[in-house]
Amino acid sequence: MAPDGNTTYIAMLTFADASAVMRQLTAPVNLGNNVNLTPLRQPYVASDYLVNDFAVAGTTAPATGLVTVRRFTDGRALAIVGIAPQQNGTFLRTMQYRLMAAVQVSAMQPGAANGLAAQLRGRYLVRFYTGNGYHERQEIWLCSNGMYAMRASGGGATRGLASGAFNGGHQGRWQAAGLTTSGVLTLTDAQGNNRSFQLSVRNDGVYLNGNRWLRGNNTQCR
Repeated sequence: MAPDGNTTYIAMLTFADASAVMRQLTAPVNLGNNVNLTPLRQPYVASDYLVNDFAVAGTTAPATGLVTVRRFTDGRALAIVGIAPQQNGTFLRTMQYRLMAAVQVSAMQPGAANGLAAQLRGRYLVRFYTGNGYHERQEIWLCSNGMYAMRASGGGATRGLASGAFNGGHQGRWQAAGLTTSGVLTLTDAQGNNRSFQLSVRNDGVYLNGNRWLRGNNTQCR
């Protein structure tokens, strides 16, 4: 998310053949929280990437969307979905192309995806909610040493009530039980309170109790 809080980039890396890439560029995209993208034209090539422009519905202000895809020789493809206010469309495109050029994808490590705990170790998860002038951000850091930190912040008008803001969080130890794509994530805070989430790992993110969380760069712990 850019400093203005309104420009967002979502990156996804997964195995995808040519037909899957075309579906990504020509099908509607549901980002959750009633935010939907609809393709405006046929995909085209720009700066060596496959690109398409999207109309955006469900945001609090008029927005524009852009999806870029870059394929790699090992069969994986990187897709970046960008959303910005309509007046920032040129900035969105320029920065998105720079992001695509800057990304480096290393070779896959054998056995790195065995077990949910292995997949989540060292991960940073974040979830955004925006609606009716209110915004909320939830974050979880899952450290490799078994410790975690969770933080939530939000503010704005809530369903016509007075505006306000909040910040809160807790930390402790985490455990994940499951083999590859589904299981249970348990957070035990410093006071011994347990919070358990039904966990599902999919190509478009990590789902906790059915809510999608995005995977990001963990800058707090490894």
